[in-house]
Amino acid sequence: VPTTRKKDECLLNNTIPDDDWDDPNCRVSFVRSTPTSDGEDAILRAIIGAINTSQVYITMCMGHCNIPASFTQALVQACERGVSVRIMVNSLYSNDLRGGQRDLFISLHHLMTVAPKVQVYATDLLRHKQSLDQQQPAFLHSKYVVIDHEWSAVGSWNLWTRASFYEMEHELLVYSTKVASYLEGKFERESNDMAILLQSADQCLPGNGFCPKGCHMCEGYGPFFVAPSLSPSSVSLFDG
Repeated sequence: VPTTRKKDECLLNNTIPDDDWDDPNCRVSFVRSTPTSDGEDAILRAIIGAINTSQVYITMCMGHCNIPASFTQALVQACERGVSVRIMVNSLYSNDLRGGQRDLFISLHHLMTVAPKVQVYATDLLRHKQSLDQQQPAFLHSKYVVIDHEWSAVGSWNLWTRASFYEMEHELLVYSTKVASYLEGKFERESNDMAILLQSADQCLPGNGFCPKGCHMCEGYGPFFVAPSLSPSSVSLFDG
C-alpha cells in the first residue's frame, strides 16, 4: 500500500473512529437526479415521500434552496400530524449566492405563513453572542434531511429548481440511527453557533434583515457590503 494512502487512511480513522459508524442495521440507497425539460427530480420525490411518512421529527439543513410548493405542502401535512419540523438555511450574512436569497426567503415567508409551527433558523451576525470573536457566520454548505431520528438524505442535492432543470445531483438515502444522530447533533451545534430562530414570517420579507429588497440587495447587510466611511443609508444602489 502506498505510504500516502496509509497516511490518508490513518487521518480518516482518527477523524471518524470505526466504532462510531459501525451500524449493522444500516441500509443505503443511491439516487441520481438527472435534469430534464419536464423538471423531473427523483431526489425531491424520495424526500417528500419520506416526509409524508414521518411521525415524530424532521430536521433539514440546506445550503441553497427555494422551497417548492409541493415540499411546503408536505411539511404542512406533517405539522398537522404533530410532527416537529426545524430547518436551517443561509441568509445574506453567509451565502455566496446572495441574489438567490430573495427567492429563498419569499418561499420561507410562505412556508412560515401556512405552517407557523415550523422552526426556521437563519445564519446571523450573532451580535447577541459577545463571546464570539468572529461575528460573521461561516458559509452553510451542508445539505441533509433527517426523518424520525433514523432516515437521512445527504449528498449534493439542493432544494431548488436548478436540481430539476439544470444540474445532475447525487444523494444517499440512509436508514441508520447512528447517521441520523450524527446529523442531528451537527444541526444542534451549528444552529446554536451561527444562526438564530426566526420569530415570525415577516422577518422573511424583503428588506427585513435577511432578504434583499429589489435593487437594494447590497444595502444594509453587514459591514462587508459597506465601506467603513459610509453608513448603510448613504450607500449607492451600485455599491457592494
